[in-house]
Amino acid sequence: MENYIVNGSTMALIYEERHTVVYEFETSFIVNKTPLDIIRESCLYYGSSLDGRVSASRNMLNCNYKLPIIVEEVGNLVFFPISSIKNKENSWFALSYVNNILKFDNKSIIKLDCGVSLNVNSSKFSLETQMLKASRLLLILNQRKQ
Repeated sequence: MENYIVNGSTMALIYEERHTVVYEFETSFIVNKTPLDIIRESCLYYGSSLDGRVSASRNMLNCNYKLPIIVEEVGNLVFFPISSIKNKENSWFALSYVNNILKFDNKSIIKLDCGVSLNVNSSKFSLETQMLKASRLLLILNQRKQ
């Protein structure tokens, strides 16, 4: 697949050798773009730029690195990266689908709501911190919508 826009069924965008494995609730498939390109194009599709979304997250969280972003605010599509946003080999997870994070050696296993388990080259602590930032971002967004 050449193009893909993040939607309410998107659970994870996993980088694998110059392409992305997209995990949706009941399926997975390959998109011939990086996760960052998919996130960037999805932000534009929903009416903003990635730079605008990053600036908003930075302002809302008072934080500068590994920022989660609101891809689409009406559907509360919040994604968090496992490393720097600038890293093209980064993978992204939808906050709403992460069920559990397990420690596995110096890495982690992320369990998604549909039963899929993904090995991630990041510590449990780092991933939990990312989830906390994403949760806080969603909370602030929802408070501002009221």
